[in-house]
Amino acid sequence: MSSGDIERIFSTVQTRWGLRGDPLLWDAIKQRMILRGLPDTADQFAAQLAQDYFEIVGQHLDESDDFVGVTTLRRENGGMSNGMVSPKAWREGLMPLLLSRFNENV
Repeated sequence: MSSGDIERIFSTVQTRWGLRGDPLLWDAIKQRMILRGLPDTADQFAAQLAQDYFEIVGQHLDESDDFVGVTTLRRENGGMSNGMVSPKAWREGLMPLLLSRFNENV
C-alpha cells in the first residue's frame, strides 16, 4: 500500500470525535503508520491499531468507557478536555471506521 492509501484511510472527512484528544491520537497513530507502513492484512492492521493505542494512551482500549487523559496529546490553550481521549468513541466508532477504510483500500 502507498502513502496515498494511508491518507485515504486516515482522512478526517466525516469523522466524529469523542473528546478533544481524539483527533490528536488519530494523527499520532497515522504518523506511526506513515513511518512503519501499512500491514498486509486487516487482522494485522487491527492488531497494530490496538498496539499503537496502548503505547500512546497507556492502557488497552477495553479498559475504560470513560475519558482517559494523555499527557503527550495536550496542546496549549486546549481547554479542560485537552489531551482527553474517549475509549468508547475509539472502540465503537473510530477503530471500526479505520478498519472499514483499510478493507476498502486493500
